[in-house]
Amino acid sequence: MTYLTIAEQETRAYMAGDVRLATALALCEDNQAEIDQLELELDDAKSDSVASWEHNNGPVKEYYDFFFECFAHLGSGRYPCPSVTSDYDKGVIFDAIHRGDA
Repeated sequence: MTYLTIAEQETRAYMAGDVRLATALALCEDNQAEIDQLELELDDAKSDSVASWEHNNGPVKEYYDFFFECFAHLGSGRYPCPSVTSDYDKGVIFDAIHRGDA
């Protein structure tokens, strides 16, 4: 027995003139593609855990403390709300370290 993919079933439905079935199958295919994408994103999110980050980079708490100490050293009024996820804010710290300010 041969099983047809959804795309093959859709093609056959169009060829048979069953546009409603072909449209429904196309939606199923779109939904499956969306599910596959969401599963990939979920896998990425699982691998992007704190434990994974700490395994590769060291304790998150130490990184967090260092980050905010750097901004405190650079001037508390200048940077009211730095973000550890901001590439710009990390760049400010790296530039200050390079200049010898931090």
